[in-house]
Amino acid sequence: MGLVALSVAGERLMGSFDQGWRGRAGAARATPSFRRSECGGCQSGDTVVRQASTRRGTSTVVRRADGDTWVIPPSGALRHRHLSRRLRRPAVVSQAMQPRIILGHGASGTAASMAPYVRGLVDRGVEARAVDLPRGRNAAAIAVFLEAARADPSLCLGGHSFGGRMASLAAAELSLAGRPPPALVCFSYPLHRPGAPELEPRTSHWGAIACPTLLLAGDRDPFARIDLLRTAMTRLRDAELVVFPGDRHGLPVHRQEALDAAATFLLRRAI
Repeated sequence: MGLVALSVAGERLMGSFDQGWRGRAGAARATPSFRRSECGGCQSGDTVVRQASTRRGTSTVVRRADGDTWVIPPSGALRHRHLSRRLRRPAVVSQAMQPRIILGHGASGTAASMAPYVRGLVDRGVEARAVDLPRGRNAAAIAVFLEAARADPSLCLGGHSFGGRMASLAAAELSLAGRPPPALVCFSYPLHRPGAPELEPRTSHWGAIACPTLLLAGDRDPFARIDLLRTAMTRLRDAELVVFPGDRHGLPVHRQEALDAAATFLLRRAI
């Protein structure tokens, strides 16, 4: 089942990713120059962001006048999609163009449990790796993200459930220090305890986050009532929300669509 209408499965706040195209994977390398004639899908007013050469030709990433980023495959044939259709995987581009992200696991997981997320993002053109988060105090888990981000300021932060929350706390701290990460991606953010939505949402730090943020949630997730999540998102400066109908914590039904959305977001906002 793919994403459906905006009001059901594609809540978009301060951003959009309603256009994208699927390319073919190949051994990519950056190209030093660009000629519009090489890009059959380019339009007047496009700004070329990056190019990459594959065995099938040259793929081009352009930014349109409306702010959307398009990945144009070697053939120049554009494949338009809306949220009412199944999301398509973005093109694989040169390593220099790839956004990079570090992912944290859920409270009961490990770095190994994030393997499906890591593989899925890598397959979609994002350099990803998972880290083990210490048990116990949140400060130790947050420190893992802070250390990685300080060593590599180009690193995006993210994670599943507890890992996403710890990544968001690190993003807030980095933002307050004037060094926000390029982007933040949270799969199944644990807004509240199951069955206790009346408790204060775990979002008091969200107002400090200065980077583009993507939240992906199922509308049957006991950790995040969607109406409360939408309200809480008003605290974020630059945020997007994708809701998957009928899905639960961890997005077991729509995992691939969630990875499509995350990769598209990172390719658009973090390069």
